[in-house]
Amino acid sequence: MLIMKNMEEQEGLQEVIGINVPIAFHSISVIGEFQLVEVKVSRTTKEWKGLYLKLKTDHLTYQKLEEVGFFHNTQKNRLEMVEGGFNPDFDVYFEIALHQEHHELLPAPTEDLETFFKNLEKEVPLLQEKYWKALFVWTEIELDASIGGGIIKVGYKTIFSEPSNEIDALKRLGAVSAAIVIALIESSFPVDYEKESECFLLNLRMENSNYLVFIKGDNENNGLTVRLKYPARLIPETKTQAVTLSEEINKEINLGYFSIENEHFEYTHHMIVNRDLVSHYWVTETLLAGLSLMHHYAPRFEALCLRKS
Repeated sequence: MLIMKNMEEQEGLQEVIGINVPIAFHSISVIGEFQLVEVKVSRTTKEWKGLYLKLKTDHLTYQKLEEVGFFHNTQKNRLEMVEGGFNPDFDVYFEIALHQEHHELLPAPTEDLETFFKNLEKEVPLLQEKYWKALFVWTEIELDASIGGGIIKVGYKTIFSEPSNEIDALKRLGAVSAAIVIALIESSFPVDYEKESECFLLNLRMENSNYLVFIKGDNENNGLTVRLKYPARLIPETKTQAVTLSEEINKEINLGYFSIENEHFEYTHHMIVNRDLVSHYWVTETLLAGLSLMHHYAPRFEALCLRKS
């Protein structure tokens, strides 16, 4: 029991408190009026570990706050987008978190939070929007009881939210990594990720041939490198001929190049594009182009790799 108590003191007890009171956050020029729906808190008897609020507002207020990046909710901080924007007929919900360095603005950790928020004065520093980070913004669509009922949340997370799993963490590395994840993992390709090389690895099959594929994103420069390896290894006496063959093929193609790496034929294609062209379609098309080229020249590679001495 003593061990459990110590763990609680270290990690903090988590509580969810339902509250239904109006609350107004303010910046230098804008006031955001919300309904405070819920408080989620992690705390020990001595300190705050985390404080999260669930807020609700109307669509017009959301649009006004979106324009000024309220709660650091700017386009560059969003991990997703809502196609066509939110439905103006629905309220908009926010989950926000208080910056850890501003926990000093909170009352004593033992204080009753429902009473605290119900009696909160409008101009207190705690309600300055710049001290809070939007984690998740969404609308709620109620499903008809005839199809089972329930609620669907439609919205977007921001970079301030915690990754929900390893795939989510990979998507947050940057726009190119997110595009690769969507193109491969979310399209049900069997993929491995090698942290040391920061490469996605997979095997692709075309007709009766398998090819090992390496894909690496360059998030800083909107770049993508696709490398395919022909599986059969060259026999020693064909290396010079293999180099000559690669040079001949490179004169025939416009995308990427073939080379001999560790006694294997390899095809490499590196591309940098404008940010607005980064998408899972771009990744897929680049990958398929490389696969088609590798498979097209496979019979010529096979003639060297499988030659009997």
